[in-house]
Amino acid sequence: MGALLFSTTKLSGLHAAGRTADLQRELLAAMLERHLGPAYAGLFAEFETRDSDTRDWFVDAAPAPINIRDLPPDHAAALKARCDQQVAAIRALADCLDADGANSRNLARALRDATIFPPEDLWFYKGAPLIVNWGFARSDGQSATVAAIAGATVILDPVAPPSVPAPTSAPEPPRKKRWFPWFPVLLWLIFAGLVARIYADLLPACALQLPAPFTNAIGNCPVAVGDDLVAEGLRLQRQVEQAELDLARQQQTCAVQRQGANNFTPARLAAAQPPLGN
Repeated sequence: MGALLFSTTKLSGLHAAGRTADLQRELLAAMLERHLGPAYAGLFAEFETRDSDTRDWFVDAAPAPINIRDLPPDHAAALKARCDQQVAAIRALADCLDADGANSRNLARALRDATIFPPEDLWFYKGAPLIVNWGFARSDGQSATVAAIAGATVILDPVAPPSVPAPTSAPEPPRKKRWFPWFPVLLWLIFAGLVARIYADLLPACALQLPAPFTNAIGNCPVAVGDDLVAEGLRLQRQVEQAELDLARQQQTCAVQRQGANNFTPARLAAAQPPLGN
């Protein structure tokens, strides 16, 4: 909220141009600054509701705004021309938002409603137009009275507004976001890669086997011979199998030797020897 109170107005004799709940100054100012520039963000004056019929209007700092009726005729005409140009640009932006889709239509309607105001509520502030009672129109048959300025305000000498630039083309409408045309193809490629990875992980589990040339096997699983790591595994497995076979043979030989040793007891050895002296 601004620091300098420069005017207090009554809503009696005015009627809302649209839904007052949609007339949120912060939202409108941010939208105008984004699409049209900072000069448009300060077009609508800040206000604070005192009661249901009274509004206090503020600016950030001195000098206080000057009502269009207090300006010389040529300065007032230049101020009105510049305000009309800004209003036309805002309504062109609203038309672009309407074409953008249903989600932007409420904002477009709020922008159009905000550009409606009583003609006498146009003010001059720091070389630019300033609108009071924006979003409201004067009812038919009501006299136009300028609200009294609240508090002591220094009336400065009228300053000519800067020269109004030549009207430019309508603001560029907001660009719609477009999906990458190959996005569905990319999703399919990712899906195919995942399926291939799962297939490659599950197939060597030996539940399924496909014949492949130049392959060997570890157990029941086919393995490519050309792979150095797999070949080393085959060599080590064969060494283990050979060592187990050699150990079994040694155990069998030891068992036979023990059995033969048991058959030649001392009694049998004495009986087998011939008698001495004969």
